[in-house]
Amino acid sequence: MFIGEFGSHVKTAGDRAWMKTLIAFLKKPVAEASVAWTYWSWNTNSGDTAGLLTDDWESTHASKLAAIRPLLPTPGANPDRSPFHRSVATLTADRRSPG
Repeated sequence: MFIGEFGSHVKTAGDRAWMKTLIAFLKKPVAEASVAWTYWSWNTNSGDTAGLLTDDWESTHASKLAAIRPLLPTPGANPDRSPFHRSVATLTADRRSPG
């Protein structure tokens, strides 16, 4: 199963509770490789949730990354897992504003 485009401003108590509950719900199926996911969005100018990037298009929102960290693959953990889990999620150093 693929769950796409979830995100949050992670600013209000309700935002944080929703994100914490969703991540807790997804943690086991993601670890078992029965669920894949994406975060909405990377770019800062997404009006509904904003993105993982801050307004400078260089820095990331620490609170958002902390919220999704339990779902990110851990490099070197259990190499017998599927190729999906052997991949490594990284933030690139070469991010630029579009346009």
